[in-house]
Amino acid sequence: MGRFFAPAILLLLGIIFSVVGGGMAFLIGQPMLDTAEASLSWPNVPGTVIESEMDQYEDEENGRMYRAIVVYVYSLDGGEFESDRIWPDGNFSTSDRTVIFETLKKYPVGQKVTVFYNPVSPAESALEPGTSTGGHIVYGLGLGFLGLGCLLILIMFVVTYVTFRTPTPRQDPFPCRTGAAESIEYEYRDPLADNESF
Repeated sequence: MGRFFAPAILLLLGIIFSVVGGGMAFLIGQPMLDTAEASLSWPNVPGTVIESEMDQYEDEENGRMYRAIVVYVYSLDGGEFESDRIWPDGNFSTSDRTVIFETLKKYPVGQKVTVFYNPVSPAESALEPGTSTGGHIVYGLGLGFLGLGCLLILIMFVVTYVTFRTPTPRQDPFPCRTGAAESIEYEYRDPLADNESF
């Protein structure tokens, strides 16, 4: 049982990392990158920024985080739309508020902007098409987890090969007793000689 424990743990961890990494990379990250690439060909309309501010919150792992909130409106086919999406895959947060200040400088309240919208879903829009910071992060992390999972599975095969190739010492079911053998002396008596005595 002990010989199977280490390979089984490695295989389990390898499968978990591979599934999670593959899901992150190809089910989440890749669609985000595809949307960012598709946004380069989206049509555009003029819009106006109606809100521009920095949001901050506390994160347990990274401490204080900052996020740019830029709300803009645009009209299309007689309807008015409102959005706060700067990039096609959404807005990101960072611990460096300088990055947020630079973003807000470009989009002050009242600023006229060019809004790129999805012709299939006009409510989906972006101010900076083709950019996908979040998509690259998710896709990169996913590939990292996937690579780690594959590495663990490879190590599992190596450990299994080495473990089962090494012979296990066999125990002799009939172990030899140690120590000097005891000598037993027998006295022989001739029965004919016993009869002659009578």
